[in-house]
Amino acid sequence: MKNRGYHLGFRVQDLGKMKNRGYHLSLNESLHRRTNLGDYDGAVGDCEKALKLNPRNSRAYGRLGSSHYKAGRFQLSVHAYEKALEIDPGNATYTQVRVQVHF
Repeated sequence: MKNRGYHLGFRVQDLGKMKNRGYHLSLNESLHRRTNLGDYDGAVGDCEKALKLNPRNSRAYGRLGSSHYKAGRFQLSVHAYEKALEIDPGNATYTQVRVQVHF
């Protein structure tokens, strides 16, 4: 979905405005869609954008880990899941996936 300045549900030129309005959720949804469509490099880019808006976004780190894993970048995946766990240490999903990826 890339036409008229829109990119998977948000206008790229509005990214700066999103920072002050809590639109990091839209970015989370965008990277979730990208991951499901197999656009792992695009998902990594969305994760990086989401993390610039909110460096404590554990969901973005989780999706980053998933994207790296699906792209075969296992070491980067483990690192992303570890960052997610630093932010949300009680998250059983991140713990389980990190252990699975690590082995």
